[in-house]
Amino acid sequence: MFMVPLSRHVMRRLPSWLTAPAGALRFAVENALGRRVIAWMLLCSFGLALLSGGTQLYVNYRRDVAQIERRLAEIERSSTSALTSSIWNLDLRQLKAELADIVALPDMSSADFVDVRGLRVAQAGDRGSGALVRAIRIWSPDSGPGRRIELGTLTIRASLAGVYDELFGDAVLTLASKGGEIFLVSFMMLLIFRGLVSHPLSDLARSAARTEHLTEPIELRRGPHADDDFDVLVRALNSMRASLKRDFDELQTARAALGVSEERYRSLVESTNVVAWEFDAERDVMTFIGPQIVGLLGHPVEAWRAAGFTADTVSPDSLAVLNAALHGPSMRIDLECRLRTVDGHDRWFSALADRRGGVAGRIWQGHLVDIDARKRSEQELEVYRRELELRVVQRTADLDSKVAELEVKREEQRELIDKLEAARHQAMQSEKMASIGQLAAGVAHEINNPIGFVLSNFRSLERYMTDVFAVLTAYEAAEPLLADGAQLANLRRLKESAELEFVKADVTQLLLESADGLDRVKRIVQDLKDFSRVGENEWQTADLIRGLESTLNVVRNEIKYKAEVVKRYGAVPEIECMPSQLNQVFMNLLVNAAHAIAERGTITIVAETVGDEVCVAITDTGSGMAPEVLGRIFDPFFTTKPVGQGTGLGLSLSYGIVRRHGGRIDVDSEPGVGTTFRVCLPIRQATQTSSLQPA
Repeated sequence: MFMVPLSRHVMRRLPSWLTAPAGALRFAVENALGRRVIAWMLLCSFGLALLSGGTQLYVNYRRDVAQIERRLAEIERSSTSALTSSIWNLDLRQLKAELADIVALPDMSSADFVDVRGLRVAQAGDRGSGALVRAIRIWSPDSGPGRRIELGTLTIRASLAGVYDELFGDAVLTLASKGGEIFLVSFMMLLIFRGLVSHPLSDLARSAARTEHLTEPIELRRGPHADDDFDVLVRALNSMRASLKRDFDELQTARAALGVSEERYRSLVESTNVVAWEFDAERDVMTFIGPQIVGLLGHPVEAWRAAGFTADTVSPDSLAVLNAALHGPSMRIDLECRLRTVDGHDRWFSALADRRGGVAGRIWQGHLVDIDARKRSEQELEVYRRELELRVVQRTADLDSKVAELEVKREEQRELIDKLEAARHQAMQSEKMASIGQLAAGVAHEINNPIGFVLSNFRSLERYMTDVFAVLTAYEAAEPLLADGAQLANLRRLKESAELEFVKADVTQLLLESADGLDRVKRIVQDLKDFSRVGENEWQTADLIRGLESTLNVVRNEIKYKAEVVKRYGAVPEIECMPSQLNQVFMNLLVNAAHAIAERGTITIVAETVGDEVCVAITDTGSGMAPEVLGRIFDPFFTTKPVGQGTGLGLSLSYGIVRRHGGRIDVDSEPGVGTTFRVCLPIRQATQTSSLQPA
């Protein structure tokens, strides 16, 4: 900066004819734009001088090098014959002298001859120097066609040192002259730039700097001239100043209105319980807080601004939450906290704030809203809600307990109803069986009476027919004694027409078949009577095999078209039982076995004694039962038969009868194979040993 006062001091002491150039230099020193212009001027001058001088030096260099190459070519033309003669004549001294003459020429640094074997024969000068090298092959003198022989190679080296020295001098002179020329041209351009650009720009800047007089237009003090870019710029600046004046006036008006609005807003905010605040999280400083906080909590504003959120103004748990939110990555704070009053009581506030400046900003602006009354109401409501929920839970538990008790009672009633229903159906079935038994006994009795006298008459008829046949035999024996031939012929004709021999044989067969049919009817009536056992509901000893046989005769019509009955009876003693009830069990099992067979199968009946028990097993080759069905077959009213074809009481009644006899009934079934029911009964009943009647 010392150049500025120095330039001014020098300007005051220069002659008048140097004022303009000195003014240009002063512009270049004092003005930043001038300094940049002169710097670029010097840089361009030096660059152009380098470019021009370098081009000239390169041209001179190529010229000198071409001159040296021409000299080498001249040496090759002029000295080759002499060297060939010296080499051919083996005149070593003459060869060295000729090499020395070559080296003595301008710019030649060395010359040597190497024969075809690679041996250096002669040398002159320094072989280490020389930038240009010319290798010349030496041949023997011409002795005839195809007789030339290569003698070796002559190598001549030329030095460029003289060329470089001359180029250096030329370079200094060229740079000095070109640099001066270009500098003078640049200086003239600087004078022109100062007059045409710098002075008008300086006047324009001084006029535009008068911001206190925006209404005054900018004017450039220049002589007569044509309209140029500076005039366009002046008009644009004057238009901009007028626009700025209007904007400035509007800004002043808006600023006054803003002051009034801010005052009104401040009075409105300070009259509410909403406290505005601003917090600098970087410095942990409360930069602003509304004065309402004093009336709400009692702490002075200065205490808030000095310390911010502390343990004196915020409860410990809320302080931790607030600090985490203020120093965390979130862009917004929306939480409820407890602030502490001067006397140590807590008061609920809602804290709402937004971060300024994006994620990197550390300034929070927001407000605090007093929600203490609402929170206390919510707490009271929460207490009431919990008490109500507790009462509801207690009432619900009591209600569930009552419902559970009712469910237990309802389940007991359902079981009782099922038992009553089963007992009713069993009683109805027993009554039905008793009625059927009485009916069967009555029918058997009614049938038995005519069958009795029919059998008695049939026996008499057999005896009478025997006597008749005896008489006829006697008559036949007396036939030869008859003398009247006509009467004998008539008698024989009558015998032949009556087929007496056939009638005698056929009557005997008819009598035998009729007697067998009557015996079968008598057995069926007796089996029906034995099955019904009317009036025999007392405990007595009975033969199970007889009961099985009578039951088979009764249900023969159900079985004969479906299955073949296989009987395997062992030695079975009589047991204490109620025969009619056991016959009902066997009938149910046999009918179910027949119904389980689809087309044709086998029913196997096995009776045997196992220890103190008699076991009867009835096995069919029917469809079998699935495991889920086996668990329910003894339930009352459970049936797998179509609707209308079964009551579901047969096996349930059979299970009850066997249990009353102190026995058990087991079942084994496999789908697609068949089913086996096994009934095991004690031979003697433990409580029914007295007053037993034989069956």
